[in-house]
Order: sequence, then structure tokens, then C-alpha cells
Amino acid sequence: MTHTDVSCIGRARGLTSSGNTKGVTIDRVGTHLFATATDIYAFTIAQSGALTPVNGSPFVSTQMVIEGAIMDPALPNILYVTGSQFHGALVLTIDAAGAVTQTSSISVGGATQWLQLAP
Repeated sequence: MTHTDVSCIGRARGLTSSGNTKGVTIDRVGTHLFATATDIYAFTIAQSGALTPVNGSPFVSTQMVIEGAIMDPALPNILYVTGSQFHGALVLTIDAAGAVTQTSSISVGGATQWLQLAP
């Protein structure tokens, strides 16, 4: 599981994005990468490291900047994303192909820009 700022990921791969990429999260087995902006962009990662957009990507257009994304290693098909305008987090399900669907939200009543998972 990795999280880092890669504001040029879309441009580096010749992909279009909303221009405000905040970071990426890679699943624990290293087969999918999720980049956050105002949408969630999903990619498959080839053994060579090449990225290919998942069919249907981008997903979950929020029209608000997604500040962060995190995955719990114990729940490999769940992606949590935050944004200061969300007042909490969106809970997303990832299918085997890497497609993302919002399943619920968690409200904390204030601006949330990041999450931390603890055992």
C-alpha cells in the first residue's frame, strides 16, 4: 500500500484528467492504482509497470477535490476517500477489474482532508 503525490501521472501517461490530481493509492497486491482528483481514476498495473485505464474510468465524479484515498489491507476491495467539502469520507467498493462504485459515506461533521487506519 502506497500513497504519494504524483500530480503529473495523467500527463506522463498521455491520459487526461481534471488537472488537480492529489495523489495515488496502490492496492496491496500491486495490480491497481487509484488516482484522486475531482474524480477517481483507476488503472491496472502491468508487470512492466505500464498503466492502463480501467474500463469506465474515471469513476465517482464528486465535482469537489478529493484530498486523500486509503485502503485497509484487511479489506482489499474497499477504498476510502476524503475531501474537505465531504465532511467525512466516501466508502467505495472495488470490483475484480478495478471498477469503483460508491457504496456509502461516513459523516464526521467537519472538513476532513485525510484518514488514518489503525489496527
